[in-house]
Amino acid sequence: MCQQLHDVHSHFHQQLRLAVTKQRSLTVGECFLTCKEKFLVHGNYCSNLLNAQELLDKLSQNSPSFSAVLSASYSLINNISCLRRQNIVHSYSL
Repeated sequence: MCQQLHDVHSHFHQQLRLAVTKQRSLTVGECFLTCKEKFLVHGNYCSNLLNAQELLDKLSQNSPSFSAVLSASYSLINNISCLRRQNIVHSYSL
């Protein structure tokens, strides 16, 4: 599921970049229209999100070692996210 979401957003981002560069092979609106079917993957993600969060909470309550691994994973994800935001800000400020 995560790979599907990543692929959809990577493709969409690439299309948006083309729309706002000198090439302008697409308009921004066309980017949304060409990707609209691919965005349906969000339906599965959203409909399963609460169940997944409840399961993680239950596993964390029952297993201190699982809770520690999950906490470390969240910290890693937050660090990566911060680095990506800094890179995005830096690339647009050039």
